[in-house]
Amino acid sequence: MELKPNIDKEIQIELFFNGITFPLDAKGRIAIHEYRMDTKACAGMLYILPESELPKGELPFLVAPANYVYGVFSFDGQAAIIEVSSMALDGEIEDWYTVRSPIAPPHLNLICTAQITG
Repeated sequence: MELKPNIDKEIQIELFFNGITFPLDAKGRIAIHEYRMDTKACAGMLYILPESELPKGELPFLVAPANYVYGVFSFDGQAAIIEVSSMALDGEIEDWYTVRSPIAPPHLNLICTAQITG
């Protein structure tokens, strides 16, 4: 799974316009470190930075005017997490909670909270 090319481009433009940096992959798209999708909620968090590199507590949130994108959390001027609808992605959507997490919550705890815990 990956961000749809047109949505990736819209996010890149918005981040650039707001002075927020982000890494690119070999295709020139935003480099996603980890996808955390909740198929029941049809939404998820795309981690650009590993969770271990993020501070505990609140992160600034930028509402991104891209289709199926709720916004972007940033840290030290760099994009950290992109919050998206599953409609923003191409390919088979893999449910992070049933595949990688020992606990499968009914919904994403991080959506709309801007809280990093752990």
